[in-house]
Amino acid sequence: MLDYPVAPGHNDGNAEQMPLFETSSLFILLLAYQKYSGNSKWIQQYHGLLESYAQYLVPNSLYPASQLISVDAIPGTANQTALAIQSAIGLQAASIITGNASYSAAAAQYANTIYNNALGLDGATLASSTHFTYNYGKSSTWNTVFSAFSDVLLGLKTFPSSAWDMQSTWYLSQMQELGLPFAGPVTDLDYIGTPITWGLSDWSKSTYPSIMIQYLSNSQTDIVTAAASSNAVQSIVVNTTHAFLTNGLNTIPFGTKYYVQGPTAGQWIGNKARSTVGSNFAILALDQGTWPDLSSKTSKASKGRKVHSVIRAVTDVAGKLSRR
Repeated sequence: MLDYPVAPGHNDGNAEQMPLFETSSLFILLLAYQKYSGNSKWIQQYHGLLESYAQYLVPNSLYPASQLISVDAIPGTANQTALAIQSAIGLQAASIITGNASYSAAAAQYANTIYNNALGLDGATLASSTHFTYNYGKSSTWNTVFSAFSDVLLGLKTFPSSAWDMQSTWYLSQMQELGLPFAGPVTDLDYIGTPITWGLSDWSKSTYPSIMIQYLSNSQTDIVTAAASSNAVQSIVVNTTHAFLTNGLNTIPFGTKYYVQGPTAGQWIGNKARSTVGSNFAILALDQGTWPDLSSKTSKASKGRKVHSVIRAVTDVAGKLSRR
């Protein structure tokens, strides 16, 4: 008989506070299930509950209260641009799941305010802007907007492709020796009190949406981010992730948080063998349009072969560790 883990949750009230991120993520996951399984009936049994969740998002998404956006290494703050973006995308997904067009209207309004009206940009206008900010009004700040991946993958078009083009160009200008830092600038100590010289490989590979929109377009954060970005960004992120995995400096199974710049570049910091390594398939998922059996298909380009080599490197490391 097999035993399975019990996941009762934090019913003691001590869970990390990220209600916007978790609520919007739920709608994104449910829509992905509905889209790729072709099963829309299962979700409908929870219609009333999901309506109540969406109604929470409507008044709270544009100006997020102080809370986390998944990456708990940085304390929660109010008016995080990426959290507002994620919430708007979640609302767009909720509109499809529930059939309530008012959620799509709200998502469009928020996206227009954040992007076209430059609330979440570094400039006073869209024309004078170069990137999304970490917080509204803090023009020099930025981070990897990994929620772009969901918008592109699911074809939601909450934000125009020009938004992801802009952000992709910015990422390219911020690349370091071993990839993309999770946030910047490095001189800003307000995030955690010390410079952010580390990346998250699980999120980065989905931060790059622009080129993937054309043909369905710091380590994992990097790959998720990269999937929704240009070919140039994708290549750098995949290559630097591969470099981290194979540099011989670390003896852990696929750590996803490591230094991307400075004298310690390439050294692992934390997180190992997490389920988020599945995001290494982010670029392939967009490239293929779904999650097919890749073993039965030929990789389209050298980028695809490099992604496969990353996966092989993970397997090799895991194998060596298991034999110790």
